[in-house]
Amino acid sequence: MERNMELEPGRNKRGIVVLVPLPLQGHMTPMLQLGTILYSKGFTIVVAHSEFRPPNPSNHPEFIFQLLSDNLSGYDACFMNLLNLISDINAKCRAPFEEYIVRLMQDQRLQHGNEVACIIYDGLLHFVDSVATCLKITSIVLRPSPAIYMLS
Repeated sequence: MERNMELEPGRNKRGIVVLVPLPLQGHMTPMLQLGTILYSKGFTIVVAHSEFRPPNPSNHPEFIFQLLSDNLSGYDACFMNLLNLISDINAKCRAPFEEYIVRLMQDQRLQHGNEVACIIYDGLLHFVDSVATCLKITSIVLRPSPAIYMLS
């Protein structure tokens, strides 16, 4: 799943945007759609994702996919376990995510102005904000909830 960071000449003028989606359909799809828009604007897109229900890299060959080892690949995601799943992802993905972002920031190819522009993450994945804050990277929350959810 992990693809080497191969920056296309001229593609990376605006920097790298790291997307961190929650691995559920209604959360993953809007995040990947946002990635497509940002890619069309000249950003390099990295999708850092859980082992649980990973996205299919062949659907977005223009993106770089980074697997965050969390031992959740066989997790049973019935409704009753949904809160446990979110809690486990938050607990188990923090360290691998932080290690990856540090490696990404230190990569020599990023010394040519191709730095991490920001991290966009699902609002339920609070571990991302703590990593971004610690590393002084701008972060943006994407809340893919339907409008009716906000009213309730």
